[in-house]
Amino acid sequence: MPKGINTEEELKLEIIEKLRSCSLRQIAKDLDIPFSTVQRIACKYKSNHSIQDGRSANIGKIIEATIGRKKVNSRRNRRIIRYVKGTASRGRLTCRQIKANLRLDIGCSAIRKILNKQGYFNKKPVKKPLLLPRHLRARLEFCKDHESWTSNDWRSVIFSDESKIQLVNNSYGYVWRKANEKLHPDCVAPTVKFGGGGINVWGSISFRGGGNLAIINGNLNAVGYKKILIDYLLPTYPGLSDASEIFMHDNDPKHQSKEVKKFSFKQKHWCFGMAIE
Repeated sequence: MPKGINTEEELKLEIIEKLRSCSLRQIAKDLDIPFSTVQRIACKYKSNHSIQDGRSANIGKIIEATIGRKKVNSRRNRRIIRYVKGTASRGRLTCRQIKANLRLDIGCSAIRKILNKQGYFNKKPVKKPLLLPRHLRARLEFCKDHESWTSNDWRSVIFSDESKIQLVNNSYGYVWRKANEKLHPDCVAPTVKFGGGGINVWGSISFRGGGNLAIINGNLNAVGYKKILIDYLLPTYPGLSDASEIFMHDNDPKHQSKEVKKFSFKQKHWCFGMAIE
């Protein structure tokens, strides 16, 4: 029992009285008693607002005013949320930057909890092509033009595009591992210089399945793209010759070149592009 306190009842009252201005850990240190004892007594009075023998002694009011005395500051929380939502580069904001910019008197962990409670979590941004205003307008116009299309209409469409296949993937996300598994083979992301090499390919797909894959050697220009259409597209989709199928590619400059448009017109293909990049 602490010096000057003779009974357990006096100890409880002393703890409750100190709750006006001290934290639970500070009370435990001042009275030289275990923190768990202080926490148990404080929680008990917070729940029933009375001491053991039934005397109230206004303990309920003391508890309400002291335990958790750092009340939720809704105005501050709304300020944090507004700042995060209104910042264009919010994906690059750290809790430390938010604290400094808003001059907050709370820690980074508290800021993180406030954002998490509102549904904001620190995630890696999704990589997407850069869309300029003209791209957005073109995409909206494309959607409006084909708004009435049914699933049967889209079954006749052939989608195509170019892509690069990396032999080694240098981009990794997160892995679940223990503290001593830092260098475990399953938890290491192997890297090579200069990307490790890769190949460029052209492919197509429709409702009936995928088409032939074309390997692209070097840079692809309008002449090379036209040769791919002749050697790989037409043999795979004979319906293009009688206009029963629709060929679709994006608005890449080589796709919209005079050479390719002239070829499409002669073959009586219906080609339309979607603004992607």
